[in-house]
Amino acid sequence: MRNRRSNTLLDITANYIIKLLVNELPHQHLYHGIHHTFEVVNYTKVIGQNSGIDGEQLEDLLLSAWFHDVGFVETYKGHEERSVIAAESFLSNYNISANRISKICKCILATEFVREPSVLMEEVICDADMAHVGQGTYIVKQELLRMELESITHHVFDDLEWAEENYKFLTKHNFYTDYAKRKYSEMKKQNLNEVIERLEFLRLEKKINS
Repeated sequence: MRNRRSNTLLDITANYIIKLLVNELPHQHLYHGIHHTFEVVNYTKVIGQNSGIDGEQLEDLLLSAWFHDVGFVETYKGHEERSVIAAESFLSNYNISANRISKICKCILATEFVREPSVLMEEVICDADMAHVGQGTYIVKQELLRMELESITHHVFDDLEWAEENYKFLTKHNFYTDYAKRKYSEMKKQNLNEVIERLEFLRLEKKINS
């Protein structure tokens, strides 16, 4: 009975989030769109299972993944806090303990880049949210993020500035779970090397032209 109830809750949550993002997420979200939420949910399941998480804890992680970016519907900066409010409001309508909701909300907050995860569940969702760093599609997705940021902030990044931002991001980023380190670190290294090559070329070009 519990498994059927759990699966139903995940289905209800998924349907709610999908409708919310499709109908209310601003069109400028070229990177942080519904496709990103789908990917994070899938990565959360894979990384969680390969990190020994199952049952109720895995369900809580997946609920966190579905909710982690819904705050973008209301605000860009500080969206994690809005996501927590949305999760608390939604999940309180179901038979979930306050302790579980608290854990789910902590996982959502852990996805803020300036924070450090403190427990395995938080490490899993952080790695799932940043799994694109260790994928071959990283450069393409960063261009989507570039267009998203330019549209929302009205700040236009030139190529050199964007390469510098990517370099800082990649050198600051860390994977936390053993699984993510094994599976994604090599591709992350390749992506970093590509960014470094691009950065060196653009700096040399600027020097020649100045």
